[in-house]
Amino acid sequence: MMEDLGFSAEDLALINSAGAQSGKGSKDYYEPQIEEMPDLSPFSEEAKQKYIQSRDQEIHKRKMRYLNKICTKSPQPEKKGLITKVDRIQKFIKKLKTFSEESAEAIIQEMDSLNLNRYVSEVAGSISETKMQLKELPFLIDCCCGLHQRYPSFSKTLEECLKKQHKESDNVRKRSILRFITELIIHGLWEDTKGYLRVIQNYATSQGENLENSLSILSSIFRYRSEELLGFPPVSEKILLETRQIVPMNRLKVLDENEQKILNKILTQFYESSMKYLLDLHDKCKKVEARNTQIKIERSVVDEESSAEAVGLRNKLNKCFTALQIMSDVSGFEPPVLIEEKPIEVVEEIKEVIIENIFDSEEEKNFYLKLPIFEERKNKEEHKDLKAEFETFKKKFGQCVSKEEADTLAEEFLHIANKSNRKALVGLVGASKTTTLHLLPFYARLIAIVGREFKDVNNWLLQKLESDFKQFQEQNDATSTDNCIRQVKLMSELLKFQIAQPSLLINCLESCLSGFSGQNIEIACHTLNSCGRYLYKHPVTNERITLMVSRMQRLKTKKHLPPETEHMVDESCYSCVPREKVQKKKSTPILYEYIKWLIKNLEPSTCEKTIKDIKMLPFPESEEFIVKAIIQMVSKGKIQNIPIIANMLAGIRKHSPLSETIHSLIDTTCEDILMDLKENNFRKCQHRVLIVKFFGELYCYKIIDKELVYDMLFALLYYKNENDDPTDTFRAKLIWSLLDSVKEYFIVDKHRQKINRFLTHFQYFLITKPSITKDMEFLVTDILETFKPNPKLNRENYKEIMRKLLEEERKHINDSESEEESKDPKTPEMMKIPSFDTNSSEEEKEFDNELEDFITESIHEAKSVGIIKEKEIPTVFSDASNSGNFKLLFKKGGRVQAKTVMLPTSHALTQRAEERQKIHEREREHLARVVTELHQRSLQEEHEN
Repeated sequence: MMEDLGFSAEDLALINSAGAQSGKGSKDYYEPQIEEMPDLSPFSEEAKQKYIQSRDQEIHKRKMRYLNKICTKSPQPEKKGLITKVDRIQKFIKKLKTFSEESAEAIIQEMDSLNLNRYVSEVAGSISETKMQLKELPFLIDCCCGLHQRYPSFSKTLEECLKKQHKESDNVRKRSILRFITELIIHGLWEDTKGYLRVIQNYATSQGENLENSLSILSSIFRYRSEELLGFPPVSEKILLETRQIVPMNRLKVLDENEQKILNKILTQFYESSMKYLLDLHDKCKKVEARNTQIKIERSVVDEESSAEAVGLRNKLNKCFTALQIMSDVSGFEPPVLIEEKPIEVVEEIKEVIIENIFDSEEEKNFYLKLPIFEERKNKEEHKDLKAEFETFKKKFGQCVSKEEADTLAEEFLHIANKSNRKALVGLVGASKTTTLHLLPFYARLIAIVGREFKDVNNWLLQKLESDFKQFQEQNDATSTDNCIRQVKLMSELLKFQIAQPSLLINCLESCLSGFSGQNIEIACHTLNSCGRYLYKHPVTNERITLMVSRMQRLKTKKHLPPETEHMVDESCYSCVPREKVQKKKSTPILYEYIKWLIKNLEPSTCEKTIKDIKMLPFPESEEFIVKAIIQMVSKGKIQNIPIIANMLAGIRKHSPLSETIHSLIDTTCEDILMDLKENNFRKCQHRVLIVKFFGELYCYKIIDKELVYDMLFALLYYKNENDDPTDTFRAKLIWSLLDSVKEYFIVDKHRQKINRFLTHFQYFLITKPSITKDMEFLVTDILETFKPNPKLNRENYKEIMRKLLEEERKHINDSESEEESKDPKTPEMMKIPSFDTNSSEEEKEFDNELEDFITESIHEAKSVGIIKEKEIPTVFSDASNSGNFKLLFKKGGRVQAKTVMLPTSHALTQRAEERQKIHEREREHLARVVTELHQRSLQEEHEN
């Protein structure tokens, strides 16, 4: 029987005791086959310890795998004497859910004392719900091995539970479960390796954001178990072997060759797609960071959203790069390389030509720009006792209170300026007391003169000031604040002498605004007071300092600072960037606003009421406002409102005060159309179409006559403009707009001859154009189909027809000039009628030139008419009764004006006014009575005398 099973009696005895001994790690019953320990003498102690530890883990792993494989074929160990109490077992199952490194030993010991044969599924479910942290996996695997060797059905049950957990969990949980499954495969507790490979393939074929999660999960799996799964060690381990930093050791291979090939192919494809995604992510990250850098340079501050976007992309890029480095290491691919471009430092060049215009006064410009030039320094042999002379210089240094003394001290120092004295000078200037702030401009002038000869003085001083500023700013106490202010003021003076760069002060101000509280507010204000005006007028830093000042104002509002601090911030900001003078908005007259309101609310239902309201307006004050409001409403309103406006004008044209207004409106409309023809501004196309449409509606409502319409049609066709594009056909659209408005009245027989004559000229105008657009062709077709002109011109007969038409016109003009004026619409002389080899006389040419000069002069005169001054308030508004009427005085345009305010008699103000008036009347009567009595008494005394 035992021979049929394939085991000897000794092996069977070992198998029987395997279930009880496997959890304790006993080595008495099985010794796995592993290579002999190599010579460890060439390796370091650290390498030896790591090798011994890894070797013990490898022996234990192989032993567990062997026992897990044979337990299904061996008889199960006896369960006599094991605890079967339900409450004890339920407590144990609950403990499994909170499995940890600290409780592992106690749980395994308790597991050996319990009979869990009926609770395998519950135990497997509890294990599948544990946290499965990386440090707990070895203990958790030992627990699973013990359960499997005692209850062989445990592994299958655990496999189903883990598959379910993996399907329902989030990405972090999936990573822990997949690591645990990998350990189960290595220890022989998971048989479905094909399903495991399918899961790896699903992760490897992810796209987009899912690819990032897959990269994190797979890198965490293969980071520690690549050799067991792929069959070869990582590249980093090979390098360490070559340098003898680790001891070589062969690990157990858990997959066969075919499965290893499939897994290698999956990882190869996954690496290529991940590499492409990493490069795209890197490009996107660089673009966002470059954009933020540019914003930082231009505006000095980057908004929170852009900063968060850049930080998020950079963190995501770093995670993907690290994970891909791991995958390239374990798979043997080339590691990813990301080329990071060095940020370009913008060097602000100070141009002398610009610097001269920055200072506000000539005295200030001379102080900072005009430095004295001294003669060559004396030889060192003539000044052997330099130390004594420098002590004398130090005594004079504290009393440098004028420009002349600074120049004298600079000249004296140049004679003793060895290296040690130069360093001592930097120490004196950089560490002077805070009570000598008024001397800093003279100290800076001294440094500027000396630094022109010795450049190292400037560099030493700037380095000292910058480092001291950062140190004092971090200390955050009263003394350090005063020192910070002193350093900033000295740097500001050096900036004006072109020693310090503007970026140095900008960075100091930026650091204060980043932590806008406490001492930083005071330092920022002193910075702006010292050099804010200079930076504002400097062309390189103008935009940045303007943005920083506005940012400082926003921070002041947001922080709710004390009043004195707010005042200090305002003063510093306005000393740097002066307040903009708010231009007073020109107030429009109330009468004009009322007329605009009437025209804007004009509808067919309110037309009669609007006509009555307009007739009640005061004239001639309202004439200009009515014309202006109607033109504005036509050009900026809707096209369907134009007939309503024309209908309203037809209703008021017979009203005598409004007849002049109608004439002025017609003149303004014609002038507007002709001026637009002269300018030919494409931005006013819609305005031009609406005005022409309005002109046609005026004819439809019998406000203008037909002769004016024909004149306008010919003006639209032949108005002279030297700047017209030969290919421009917009005039044809204006003509279509006008004819479309009046077509119902012009298609009758009495207009046939005149409209045919015009349409012949119109067809000639279109034929002479190189080409017309499709939409314009549709408009022309609409005109021709509506009016059906005779004859119709084409490119073959248009010259002959036009020649005959012009000859007839000239003959008609010569025969009867008066009749032509009364019946035939005049062709303006300024319109340039095309000629076909016909020579006009010299008199006609002279007349044409004179007429054109006259019209041009009239147009210029119309343009030069000044704005009509505001008229006095009409008397109809200035009259007021004594009951409840008040005059409100206000100043407008330098003149005092009055506005009538009517209040009811029940109003408190009216009642007080009446009481005041009664009191005045009583006082007046009393005064008159007293004066009368005095007069009578004086007369009586004179009579008695």
